[in-house]
Amino acid sequence: MKKTLLLSLSLITLISCEKTTIEGCTEPMAINYNPRASVNNNSCDFTGDMIFYLDAAAGLYLYNYGIEELTFYVNGQIIGFQYNNGGFFTSENPPNCSNNLFTSHSVFWSDNSYTTISWQAIDETGFVWFGDTETLLANECLSVELTVPIAGCTNPMAINYNPNATINNNSCDFTGDIIFYLDQAAGIYLYNEGVQELTFYIDGNNIGTQYNNGGFYTTQTPPNCFDDFFTSRSIYWSNNTYTTINWQAVDETGFIWYENTTSLSATECLSMELTANKLTVYQENN
Repeated sequence: MKKTLLLSLSLITLISCEKTTIEGCTEPMAINYNPRASVNNNSCDFTGDMIFYLDAAAGLYLYNYGIEELTFYVNGQIIGFQYNNGGFFTSENPPNCSNNLFTSHSVFWSDNSYTTISWQAIDETGFVWFGDTETLLANECLSVELTVPIAGCTNPMAINYNPNATINNNSCDFTGDIIFYLDQAAGIYLYNEGVQELTFYIDGNNIGTQYNNGGFYTTQTPPNCFDDFFTSRSIYWSNNTYTTINWQAVDETGFIWYENTTSLSATECLSMELTANKLTVYQENN
């Protein structure tokens, strides 16, 4: 009887010492935090709040500009409006996220204790006055202040890029370079055809000439832009990060040996190779 009792007590002790595994969210900042969970099963859900408000100078600026309303978007979804009722509501201090005079929104996400969101403030015509990307922490009330916008070029690839600009005023200017060169076979082909010079035109404008001085300069590899042996030009344009150009290679008699249209991207050095095959195919088709 004594042995049986000791054995039973030992079994009870062993069973009571075993830990029960509970899966769940182990992140205290999560809205579904489970304090009893011992194993994180990646089920954590988080939330944070944002509020958008104008300072006095921005409100006056938009009023004077004749803006009637601002629609706020978070990750492409409309979250609210602010209206010009004889002026916009403004504040010089960050409001609480529950302040009904401004536009607030609760964001929900999973896995991490922070998330990245994209937001915009757009007027009644569809013009984007404000926009940015923010990092929102779990349980945070993030106040986003809208100040007087700075108009300018917001594209980093533009030659007049303004890193301080907050709205794009479609003033961006771009440039790219292009260089024309003959490979060896094309040089021999034109030499044998008795061509003395080859003038290059871009959109009807003469940009330079290559000469037959006992033969044309040629290369088998693309040269750097502005290599003095060949013909190069910088192209300037506005609005888009690329442009389309038409170019021709014309000899001293006005005969067009080759013509093509190509796209040039901002900051690019575009090498245009003229080969004997291109020249002969163009002549056969034109």
